[in-house]
Amino acid sequence: MRFASSTSLLRKSQNFTLLLTGSTVSVLGNRIALLAFPLLVLAETGSAVWAGWVGFANLIPSLLLSVPAGPLVARWNPRRTMLACESGRGLAIVVVVASVLWSQSSEIFVLLVASFVEGSLGVLYTLAEVRLLRIIVSPEQTPAALAGIEGRTSLAALLGRPLGGLLFDIGRLMPFAIDVLSFLVSVLTLLGIRVDKSSATHREENADHNDGLWGGVINIVRDPYLRWAALASGCSTAVFQAAYLIFITDATFSGASSFTIGLAFACTGLGGILGSMGAKRLFDRHGFRVALCSQWICAAVLPFLILSIDVWMFAIVSSIITFAGVAANVAVNTYMFYRVPDRLVSQVVGVDKMLGSVGAALGPLAGGLLYSSLGTTISLACLAAVSVLLATLMTSVRAIRIPPAAEPVT
Repeated sequence: MRFASSTSLLRKSQNFTLLLTGSTVSVLGNRIALLAFPLLVLAETGSAVWAGWVGFANLIPSLLLSVPAGPLVARWNPRRTMLACESGRGLAIVVVVASVLWSQSSEIFVLLVASFVEGSLGVLYTLAEVRLLRIIVSPEQTPAALAGIEGRTSLAALLGRPLGGLLFDIGRLMPFAIDVLSFLVSVLTLLGIRVDKSSATHREENADHNDGLWGGVINIVRDPYLRWAALASGCSTAVFQAAYLIFITDATFSGASSFTIGLAFACTGLGGILGSMGAKRLFDRHGFRVALCSQWICAAVLPFLILSIDVWMFAIVSSIITFAGVAANVAVNTYMFYRVPDRLVSQVVGVDKMLGSVGAALGPLAGGLLYSSLGTTISLACLAAVSVLLATLMTSVRAIRIPPAAEPVT
């Protein structure tokens, strides 16, 4: 009953519906463009090195800006910040399109700058979105709202890359044109959101006392549940990204087609969508313990890749891991919404995002080193052992094993 009531109320929330609709279109457009960036570089320069640099320029802001951006976003009006970010990201893509149309090619410098600007504004947008959610969503609606946000990301992961490749084949500027339109849709939906001024003013006044640059770090360090959950999230991301790279390498050398590999990865997006659909119900039943349960689920299924790393086994395992990961994200993010003060929420989310980005960056590097040194089977066995060790360590932590009640702190 509780699940049905909060979810149905959320569906009737015009503000949340507008936010979810606009952000879903925006994230999908972004995923389409992220694939098109390296494709455009390769088409114009033929250099895989420059293609890698353009991708790096988009990812590095998550590592460098997530923590210092937190205190700044905490002081700014979240809706206006999101509007400015979406407008700036759209403008960066327009510059890319104009550059290609003007000279029938685009200077690599333009692509590097546009990719960096798009990634930087994306970090600010994400942190501001968290603050806006706290204003327009009531505490009892929080798990359902966060599940919707996770579903949005999974849908974009499922559709973004295939659409990006298809649109680029139609015309190399098509993915970027779609991305610009997606930002326009996002801006229009943000303009339609009506925020209670008294609530927004009160939260902005609280944000003036946000404990500075290290407020988020200090809050995570002092909170045992957040401390261990954030550590587990970063480490798990590294483990799974390493496993994904090993699969890609092994499948490629075994003669699997790019389409087959892409289809296997599409299953991760499907697993995420299913996870977002079940996350609220799981949270209602198990509360913050969902994070620990998810850790053990991942540790249980990863060893199956040792037995067989064929495409379909990987598709099944990766979809289960993504399902569990989405459920864990909803639980941990709900904990942040319930337990972290308004003045610190953007800082805490920034630190958590930075740790995840570190894991995403180190994982493929570790996977490549393991594969080249130990081969497929032993490398996967090492990653499975780390996953089991991580789940065991999490179980030994009382704050994770017996977390607080899944209720907002008033």
